[in-house]
Amino acid sequence: MYSRQEIYRTSWREYQRAAKQERGAILDRLVLTTGINRDYLATTLRNYQAQTGGKAGRGIAKHPGLIVFRS
Repeated sequence: MYSRQEIYRTSWREYQRAAKQERGAILDRLVLTTGINRDYLATTLRNYQAQTGGKAGRGIAKHPGLIVFRS
């Protein structure tokens, strides 16, 4: 039995590279395998790289308005 994280790790790249119809088939397969809600799976697989600290993103600072003064 795989944990959810292992399933996400093995499926996210396939999901992100797939066409729209193929994504539906991937989601159907994962819903049957795991029993997890389809919308939750789609959101998790779409954002997996950003959640795991990948290089996805626009390079915006975490606190763009924060100015630190050191004395």
